[in-house]
Amino acid sequence: MAGDMMRKFLIITALLCILFCLASCFSEKEPSPLDYKTSRFWTMRAARSGSPQAQAMVGDMFYNGSGEGKDLKKAWAWYKLAAERGNPSAVEMLPIVASNLSPKDFEKAQEIFSKIKSSLSTN
Repeated sequence: MAGDMMRKFLIITALLCILFCLASCFSEKEPSPLDYKTSRFWTMRAARSGSPQAQAMVGDMFYNGSGEGKDLKKAWAWYKLAAERGNPSAVEMLPIVASNLSPKDFEKAQEIFSKIKSSLSTN
């Protein structure tokens, strides 16, 4: 019960950070790198707590390079995790990202996925 409440809190916090970043995009000033890093931090916390929506958002962040550099291998790994948990946008993004990875990079993406998945199952 307490774990569910914490998961919901983390998801809401991540969504609020993302909304703040989106609002910044429509303001007169450019969002700062700190805005993206804060958003990624909270979204990652929610993703690691098991939220498929947050896991797909982390995939989006790595796919688009929000907060840090673009990393298609990590994007694929997070989309794969979210897709396994039934997130429809992650299911849609998996083949798109995979088509942009070399065979060697795809193998590395699978390794990253395995590490993420095993770290989540120990929490």
